[in-house]
Amino acid sequence: MKCTVIAVGGVEDHVHLLTGFPPTLTVSELIKQIKGSSSHFITHEVKPGEFFKWQGSYGAFTVSHDAIDSVANYIGNQATHHLQKSIIPIWELTPG
Repeated sequence: MKCTVIAVGGVEDHVHLLTGFPPTLTVSELIKQIKGSSSHFITHEVKPGEFFKWQGSYGAFTVSHDAIDSVANYIGNQATHHLQKSIIPIWELTPG
């Protein structure tokens, strides 16, 4: 899909992904492919026979070039941020 994965991190109930992708690819198509391929991998390789389903919604944000390193660092330290309650609320939006 010609994407560049910059950072991946998460906790038990959600995942953060920082990626660069071409302007010809929509966010919804990217998310569809990510959720579809990861669901297939989980149900066929990681936990065969167990039910797994992503939530129906997602959040997407643009990040300035100058903020890439700080956002990648935040994503890489998800477990610590949640444990220490040092999350950045705007980056942790939960669909209602």
